[in-house]
Amino acid sequence: MQSNHNRYLAAVEFVRVKQVRQGKSDDPDVALRALIRRAEAQRAYHENLIDYNKAITNLYYRKGTLLAYNNIQLAEGGWSPDAYQDAVRLHGRRAYGNDIDVEAEPPVFVSPVPPGQVDFTTFPTTSAGPLPTATDQKPGDTDYNPPVENKQDAPE
Repeated sequence: MQSNHNRYLAAVEFVRVKQVRQGKSDDPDVALRALIRRAEAQRAYHENLIDYNKAITNLYYRKGTLLAYNNIQLAEGGWSPDAYQDAVRLHGRRAYGNDIDVEAEPPVFVSPVPPGQVDFTTFPTTSAGPLPTATDQKPGDTDYNPPVENKQDAPE
């Protein structure tokens, strides 16, 4: 921010010098460019100043002290009678709710395969139809019977 301020001051001084020498053989384009540089320097300075102030505000907001820094205090006054009635009614709903039966332990896992045994099944690739899925098996049915290929439909 300081460098942009210094840039602005230098541009102001340059414009002042050009205005003093304006009557002499200076090109008007040089004076116009000096004014443009001064305006750009002033814009850059004010943008930096705004960014700095935003950063300070964000800092106090993140710290949770923005209201205290700006001397703002919040207080709650008395309630209306309707508000007291609503508070009592809502408290009754929250305090005396119905208990829900929730099981703390999951149900026992039931598997058709005895524990400690792994049953690997391979499905042959045939043109007889789709492969069987887990929903095709009945509970307790662990044996897989592959479909029999029809010899009449098989290509020769």
